[in-house]
Amino acid sequence: MAVLPLEGMSDAKMKFVHVGTEHFITGKRIEDMGVGAGDDVFMVGRFIGHDGKQANLPSARFGNISMMPDEPLTTPLGIEQESFLVEMRSLSGYSGSPVFVYFWPMEREMFEYDPVHYPMGPWLLGVDWCHIQTYDPVLEKNGKTAVQEGYVVQSNTGMAGVVPAWRLQEFLDSSCFNDFRQRDDEDIAKAITGGATFG
Repeated sequence: MAVLPLEGMSDAKMKFVHVGTEHFITGKRIEDMGVGAGDDVFMVGRFIGHDGKQANLPSARFGNISMMPDEPLTTPLGIEQESFLVEMRSLSGYSGSPVFVYFWPMEREMFEYDPVHYPMGPWLLGVDWCHIQTYDPVLEKNGKTAVQEGYVVQSNTGMAGVVPAWRLQEFLDSSCFNDFRQRDDEDIAKAITGGATFG
């Protein structure tokens, strides 16, 4: 993950929106709302085969939670990461894209709506970090016997790993970023008061 201060972004006339931390999924929200396998998710990213010429347009991919992050996900490279396992109608290349979980209006009636603790959503489930591949043997023409050379072909399982939003919250709350925000707040306060202090 990378962090970029948004200072001067409006002056550069760049269009952007943000997801506030109040929209991050948490363990308590998962418990209270019964988030689990089968719930709907979507992911927003760039489809490089058709991302627009006049504008850099995002695309949305859709899927469902397949497994909750009870155990870390291990990739073929041996990397272990706390992750939601999401069956996503997508391919690799979307790493870093935000993944959101959402409920249809009638589903919201399943839990007591509290606008303070539960904004209308959708909620940031986390960030896509991998698409799990399998490696199948290349077969002879009979479709049964593996070729003697031992060749394999990579296949997409349709499963994506999503780092939970609470891991992003821990990252943003780390000391280096807190110190950075505190310095910014102090600079803003000085600018507002013209450098004056009040005792």
